[in-house]
Amino acid sequence: MPAIILLFIFLAIPVIIAVAILSAYLKRKRQEALVALAGRLGLRFSKDDLPGVGSRYGYFSPLQQGDNRYAFNVLDGEYRGRPLCCFEFHYETHSTDSKGHRTTTDHYLSCAVVPLGAGFPRLVIRPESILDKLAGAIGFDDIDFESAEFSRRFFVKSENKKFAYDILHARAMEYLMNDVERGFAFELAGSAILLYNGNTWDIEQIPRALDALIGFVALIPEYVWQDAKA
Repeated sequence: MPAIILLFIFLAIPVIIAVAILSAYLKRKRQEALVALAGRLGLRFSKDDLPGVGSRYGYFSPLQQGDNRYAFNVLDGEYRGRPLCCFEFHYETHSTDSKGHRTTTDHYLSCAVVPLGAGFPRLVIRPESILDKLAGAIGFDDIDFESAEFSRRFFVKSENKKFAYDILHARAMEYLMNDVERGFAFELAGSAILLYNGNTWDIEQIPRALDALIGFVALIPEYVWQDAKA
């Protein structure tokens, strides 16, 4: 084996060990912080997906990406009078270069879900991206609303436009524009609603996310609940 390769291996091993130790330390510190947060919020904590939320809510589009999907660091229980779970989610994607070398990339994101106890059409509400604007320019429009500012800032999609208009009334649009942290997206489907932003949340961001989700659920009109339960 050439000396340069041996030197590279000799230098790389301590770096690999240091990275592994740091990763384990950060993982442990985050779990300790989540345990403390769960105590403050009156929730249970599990480092593994003991409640099975990863499979139970796998029909949400952010949880259908890639493979080797699983949930972990789960907070669940009752929060502000509603059942709720918050968890981190992992999935893998793969790519192959021109030489046939396959690369696996790990992705992580945080999510919060509130079960609703009633069946609803799928509704996606997320910040509008440049790609959404380009798609709109060639005729692939999302649902527009009376508020031009809301329609500019948010991409809304549902097969049931009336349902979208019922959910996103004036107070709900104002809430999303003024009281919800930028970047959060909502997806309502089946009998639950999910909140995410595609990233792993900082510990201090988690209560804000939970409050944003519970606050939005509270704005669902009573007649929409009655129609869903009928």
